[in-house]
Amino acid sequence: MSHENEQHITSPEAFSGEILARLRDIEVIDPDSLAKLFAMSFGVDAYSRTLFLSLQTALLWRTVEHARRHTRYYKERAAYAAWQEGPATKRMRLDSWPTLDRATITHHFSEFMADDVHLRSVCHTSGTTGQPLEIYKSFEEVNFLSRFFTQLFQPAFTVPSRPLTLSFPTPHHGVPVPMPSPGISFVGGVTDDTLIRDALRVLSTEYEVANHDRRISILSGMAFQVLFFTSFLLEQQIDPKGFHLSSINIAGGFVPWHWRQFLGNAWGCAINDRFSLTETVGGASCCQTCQWFKPDPQVFFEVVEVDSEATIDEGIGRLVVTNLYPFAQMMPLIRYATGDLVRCRSCHCMPSPVFQFLGRSRNAVSSGKGQNRRWFIFSAELHEILAQIPDLNVYEWFSNVREVKDRTVGSLPIVSLKSLENANGQLEIHLSAELKYAPHCYPERLRQLEDLIVGHLRTVEGSEFATAQDNGEMTFTIHFLPPSGLKDPYIIKI
Repeated sequence: MSHENEQHITSPEAFSGEILARLRDIEVIDPDSLAKLFAMSFGVDAYSRTLFLSLQTALLWRTVEHARRHTRYYKERAAYAAWQEGPATKRMRLDSWPTLDRATITHHFSEFMADDVHLRSVCHTSGTTGQPLEIYKSFEEVNFLSRFFTQLFQPAFTVPSRPLTLSFPTPHHGVPVPMPSPGISFVGGVTDDTLIRDALRVLSTEYEVANHDRRISILSGMAFQVLFFTSFLLEQQIDPKGFHLSSINIAGGFVPWHWRQFLGNAWGCAINDRFSLTETVGGASCCQTCQWFKPDPQVFFEVVEVDSEATIDEGIGRLVVTNLYPFAQMMPLIRYATGDLVRCRSCHCMPSPVFQFLGRSRNAVSSGKGQNRRWFIFSAELHEILAQIPDLNVYEWFSNVREVKDRTVGSLPIVSLKSLENANGQLEIHLSAELKYAPHCYPERLRQLEDLIVGHLRTVEGSEFATAQDNGEMTFTIHFLPPSGLKDPYIIKI
């Protein structure tokens, strides 16, 4: 072999092209080998980045082919016949395929079931973000996930001391998918007096488990549960830092910076914020440095224009996800619209775009369409400032937990947001918020709150709130209401 050919073969493009060809040709993907390849792709050098793109390209191709071959929905619709695979060194696009929403999947539910695998269990969404949806899992994909992540986590199994985790699960989402872990998980809860006391006992106990830590070192759960438990400890005059946790993992909803800072200060450890969905086989992790979400490799994330199906690499758009085969097999969801609004951009440490969560699309306020769309309020940014206002009344998730004096911690403020265009073509935005007291008793405080809220909304990146307000194109009115004063449906999912 000549030196010239050797240079060509060992280039990043040639290496990733060979990987792509092999993944296309083999009949069955070995989870152990795929995990090793993905582990090699997590770097920031040229080889790692091109390998990552090749792996996602190959798996996306197999996802499309599997869906068109084994599910009626994709077989029978002409929209899914056209898709051209691009070069292995560039991020793939599915612009020619339509996005899916919950209503479509529910209406054609049986058509999404693959005929080459066998049903194992069912997960489901709770319906707080719209129509409830069941997600079917097969024996084949669950086995694949177990083997893949066992191999991917292999280095963690060899450490001298493995972690013990206290987890607060969410059983109302159906049967969870079992995932391998280098440590042991203890299951707890905070929804009644017995559970929250027992969670404290588990956290305080020393255990003798061979090759494992003696105490709980990781706390994991829904964000509002962890917040509630943290406040309970502080009420008991227990310093959470005394437990010396290595990290806290939170998921299940948007967490404003105020509350992430509260958790970090209380526990003195890293706070890992996860974006996840019942509908996906993974999610994204919030970077500790830049606070943007970085997607997991087994899920193909896209951001599409609000008024079309076209993919964008930078800017504000709708988040859609595709579960890659063979991580998801029983129920292929290709370009599933999550209902979330995000801002995306490229990142030097990720081959795929990263994103900031801006809130549910239906909770945002904007005007116009396409290139003329103007944004005024993102619900996540609205709640960033509302989280700093203790005056607001909240819906208590744990109203029956008598062991806790302040049962409001972790709950959402009771607010509603409406917009309309008046007869003069002016946009009117109305924010209604319940207070913990009669608003007429504290007029000066209300002026302070209004200045605080308006001041924040005027500085939000990507919003034309300030410009539209100054030009008289938009009015913003806050209606402060007494306890139980809000009769309109309020925001329960940011």
